[in-house]
Amino acid sequence: MKQIYPSIFHYLKFNLQIIVLKTKCFIKIKKPCILFFLVANLLFTSCKTENETSLTIAAASNMVFALTELVSEFQMYTGITTYLVTASSGKLTSQILAGAPFDVFISANDKYPKHLAIANKKYQKAVTIARGKLVMISNKKIDYPLANFVVSDKVKKIAIPNPNIAPYGKASEELIHNWGVYKKIVPKLVFGESVGQTNQFIKMNAVDIGFTSKSILFSDKLKLPKENYVEINDTLYSPLMHQLVIVSNTKEQKNKAIKFLNFMQTKRAKQILLNYGYAVPE
Repeated sequence: MKQIYPSIFHYLKFNLQIIVLKTKCFIKIKKPCILFFLVANLLFTSCKTENETSLTIAAASNMVFALTELVSEFQMYTGITTYLVTASSGKLTSQILAGAPFDVFISANDKYPKHLAIANKKYQKAVTIARGKLVMISNKKIDYPLANFVVSDKVKKIAIPNPNIAPYGKASEELIHNWGVYKKIVPKLVFGESVGQTNQFIKMNAVDIGFTSKSILFSDKLKLPKENYVEINDTLYSPLMHQLVIVSNTKEQKNKAIKFLNFMQTKRAKQILLNYGYAVPE
């Protein structure tokens, strides 16, 4: 088996999730603890077998549910073991620019792929693979109009992803501004570092309302009555165009990344994305 890059843990220090889908290994990194990195590195390496080829995908955390299924099928068809790293699009962009050894980057908007292209011309042109949708989830029955509901006394805490690094957070911020209630609910806002952390706030009932990706509604760990969530009109926020960029540093890895890109453009992959609430290009 090929050794996974040991230095990856120097890049993924805060709140990144590494999911080794083929071997069902799961590592969640929360603190920059040297001992933890040593143990995690041993676990990560021990999950691999000799003579193995691998691909590392860095993806916006909203994609984790869909990508778990997509990567499973990709591995079945190609035999390429795939490692999935999830975090906010902004954080992953910083990691890539710092030299993190990823092969594929999937951003939740087109801003970060453009940033990569400006920073370094070696990154190939981004390909749009899906359009995300924003939802509002409540731990109680939602009242209408929504703008009145979020400012009401029924709602004490509202979670959104960090708008500075997470596209769904930026979309949430735009929505609240378009409702004209931003100043009124600023004291209620709780910022998740990513969609993934925002989803945790929602699942734990740590907030009354959360704005997040529609894909969470298709997680088998979240069962909600219909009166507790609503899809937001997509004219109220900038399009969440999910784009894929090949960021491999070697020809061998680029060839594997191209295989994944081609897979993501198949009818089967598009159907899986549709199943998780995304819109796909025709």
